Amino acid sequence: MRIIMLLNLTMQPIEFIEKHLPDKRKALLQSLRKHNWHVVGIDEANAVWALESKWLIESMREEKGFKLLLWFYKYDGNCDGMDRVVATTLVTSEPSPYSGQPSIEFDLKHFDNQLQSFMSSLNMLRFESRAQGERLPDH
Repeated sequence: MRIIMLLNLTMQPIEFIEKHLPDKRKALLQSLRKHNWHVVGIDEANAVWALESKWLIESMREEKGFKLLLWFYKYDGNCDGMDRVVATTLVTSEPSPYSGQPSIEFDLKHFDNQLQSFMSSLNMLRFESRAQGERLPDH
């Protein structure tokens, strides 16, 4: 519960950045909404190295109240650039930007197919939460 309260204190509403999102991030946001996820807030204040921002999302229908973090990584390295999002539950520590799952790459040719697969993975996490009792109450 304390994690959620701390996250909510540092986060801004998605509306602050929505207009300025790159096209593929807008597509992600629209897909989240279509699949009954609400972006509770974004945290760009704690960005370090490749971690650009975090989005706290909440299920609005099935398993209402279940929350996930989306970790946005962007790094323009000489040998290993990346532009991806990794999803985790709130009880998980920061994922690896290279091997965290589920994840989606923004710079792939087949982004639309990847987006559908990513949304399916988020939905699986949502429904698995019932069995694992990970739904946390609101504060």
